[in-house]
Amino acid sequence: SYFAESRKGEVNELRQLLKNFTIEKSQKRKRDVIKKVIMYMTLGIDVSRLFGEMMLAIETRDLVIKKMVYLFIGGYASHHPDLAQMCINSLQKDARSEDPTVRGLALRALLSLRVPQLVEYVADPLRQSLTDGHGYVRKTGVMGLLKLYHLDRAAFESENYVDVLYDMLRDSDPQVVSNCVVVLEEIMADEGGMALNRPIVLHLLNRLHEFPEFGIVVILGLLPRYKPENEEESFQIMNLLDPILRSSSPAAMLGTVRVFLHLTGGNQDMQRRVMERVKAPLLTHVASAPPECAHTLLSHLELMGRLCPSVFDDEYRQMYVRYNEPTHIKYLKVNLLALLANIETAPDVCSELAEYVTDVDVRLSRLAVRAMARIACRLHPQGTAGEHGAAVSEGIVVRLVEFLETAHLTQHVAAEGACSLADVVRVHPALRGHVAPYLPRALKHVSDPHGKAAIIWMLGESADILTEAPYALEKLIDSYDAVGRMRGQSVIKAALLTATMKIFFKRPPETRDMLGRLLSHAVEDVSSQDLHDRALAYYRLLRSGPDQAQVIVTGRGPSVDKGGFLEEDTGKGSIRDLMREFNTLAVVYGKTSETFVNEEYRTKAIDVQWEEGEGMAPAATPA
Repeated sequence: SYFAESRKGEVNELRQLLKNFTIEKSQKRKRDVIKKVIMYMTLGIDVSRLFGEMMLAIETRDLVIKKMVYLFIGGYASHHPDLAQMCINSLQKDARSEDPTVRGLALRALLSLRVPQLVEYVADPLRQSLTDGHGYVRKTGVMGLLKLYHLDRAAFESENYVDVLYDMLRDSDPQVVSNCVVVLEEIMADEGGMALNRPIVLHLLNRLHEFPEFGIVVILGLLPRYKPENEEESFQIMNLLDPILRSSSPAAMLGTVRVFLHLTGGNQDMQRRVMERVKAPLLTHVASAPPECAHTLLSHLELMGRLCPSVFDDEYRQMYVRYNEPTHIKYLKVNLLALLANIETAPDVCSELAEYVTDVDVRLSRLAVRAMARIACRLHPQGTAGEHGAAVSEGIVVRLVEFLETAHLTQHVAAEGACSLADVVRVHPALRGHVAPYLPRALKHVSDPHGKAAIIWMLGESADILTEAPYALEKLIDSYDAVGRMRGQSVIKAALLTATMKIFFKRPPETRDMLGRLLSHAVEDVSSQDLHDRALAYYRLLRSGPDQAQVIVTGRGPSVDKGGFLEEDTGKGSIRDLMREFNTLAVVYGKTSETFVNEEYRTKAIDVQWEEGEGMAPAATPA
């Protein structure tokens, strides 16, 4: 109702209401008036003229009114420093109140003024708050030190507040301790974060059960920077953290996993044991977490599955897609099914993926077809899978060929099937015999440019076992102008040129004339500079000598990603780089933070060796 009212003379009207004696006697009506002032302030209306009347309203026992008045003061203090000076005495008086809540609120309001000229009035209440008898006031004071640091660094350093913060790590209130860690981390960000030594780490870990979720996550964020002195200390830390794996907080669980992986870095056997230990709690959180959180957990599960293959393979059924899940969860689960499938589970996984192929979501359908191809590529007979792997791959190829035959019903499935078959044939050249007989017919019905280009490529690879291969391409060459009117014609023409060159070296008598016509068309084609240059290169290669041209044209094709990690490079190096940024957005994006965070905003991490001392503060500071 407030938003519907006219704004004509609203500030004067509010001034009259604040001065009204009857409203002064009714706390409820006074709340409503001040609430209206705050509402106008958030709408961008300048109500700074009410500063005097709002200051009079601060003299009340009603905490709700005090909070709103403090909010009003903080909103206008930085823009009107002269008005801010009017409230200093009242805030200092409230900072000495007997009620700890009022003391904390007043201190927070004082520090929210953000006026450098008023720092001297803030210093005494801030210093007293750090030794206050109530935890709420102390934790507010600790966060106030951070505001003071950004407001007047000289005043902060003159009081040696860094050592005070280290001493306050012993505070009895866990929220005070967690706030100290947060403040030290930000203040010492240029030095790589707060200093860590053995007494600090063990003190925080032994009190970890006292902290709320936020405090636990903050403490866990420190530990990857700490280097234990020996293996025994590493195991001691892991034993102290083990109960956190059973926490109801996914953030705390992932933070613990990150620490475990840091402590076992370089020891693959120990890392595999860590993965086995965290498998059950991780899958429990995936099943019960909200969609956004589940997506994050699944992204980390995929990375861990790549670091330690086969650990999560027996839980592949947990990755089956549910009808009511958001699309981004479905897509990620399909990728995970391709990763977790092994020789024993591949038939079940492929049967499940085949169900997704008929889904109304085109992207999910394509991902399912692609996932089946990835399984076939990964379980190749040259690896550990042996003959059984070849049989699994043949079964998948049969399914993909069936998809290829559905071009008259679902173009996207047939096109994705063609692209996937091309990838499988690159890894399994011996499987060409299962695919080749269906290619001439598929070439007529598949209209997607990338699918048609994949079929043309396979025809070029299968010319030695498929009699119809050159004749299927000849029809396209003779209708070159019609190909030029197709969608994505440059992709099709490039594939046609390369495939015809390959067939020429396998069956020269049948292909010589059609290759000449194609080269003539391509050289004169002005629609694609790349196609024109490629045709000229092939022509000059043939002029220089067929043997040399055959070596270049029929050489080893590009390698195929046998698993795929969010469509990015999945080498061991990139996986290790992502593991260093475990429990960050880097894992969700599938790329290191350097690719999406500007240098000035990156967290600076340095390796620092600390001398063990008796106190909580470090014996040295980073250079």
